[in-house]
Amino acid sequence: MARAKGTAMLQMAKALRSLPESSRGKVPQALQRYLRERILPSTWYPEEDYLALITTLGQLWPTDGGDVFDQFGTRAAQHDLTGIYRGMMKRGTVLGTLKAIKDLFTLYHDTGRVETSGDERHALLDIIDYPSVSADHCRFLDAYCREHLRLSLGREVAVRETQCRARGDTRCRREIQR
Repeated sequence: MARAKGTAMLQMAKALRSLPESSRGKVPQALQRYLRERILPSTWYPEEDYLALITTLGQLWPTDGGDVFDQFGTRAAQHDLTGIYRGMMKRGTVLGTLKAIKDLFTLYHDTGRVETSGDERHALLDIIDYPSVSADHCRFLDAYCREHLRLSLGREVAVRETQCRARGDTRCRREIQR
């Protein structure tokens, strides 16, 4: 069974707890425990529960008309990289930052493989054999990567998903261009 780290679950649960009236009726009954019980950051939880919580949160979170999963990814990167994982900031190079993203992915998920290639002008980040298939979660990851690169490099970097398992591809591929 694929698993997600408690730090990811905790972020979703806190956000859902901040919307008690809305989340009570929307969070599936089997997942209500995450709204009541203590979530341990270092414990592994079912990946499918993580995906269900982030999907539910996406349906409930108030937006200004923008893509809620883009907003989640940006906020999650800011939260992680200015907090507990600030040591994962690899300033200066695209490839160094992609290695840090790869390392962070393995801290949050116990399945899937991340591969990076390319150079400072055009690089690829592939997520392979990751069991969760969700276009919403892919947009979250796009925004997370984009924000991580922006924070590390001090400027905007284009991140575009060119392959996606949610569209039937064998992997999720992000192309990064300076």
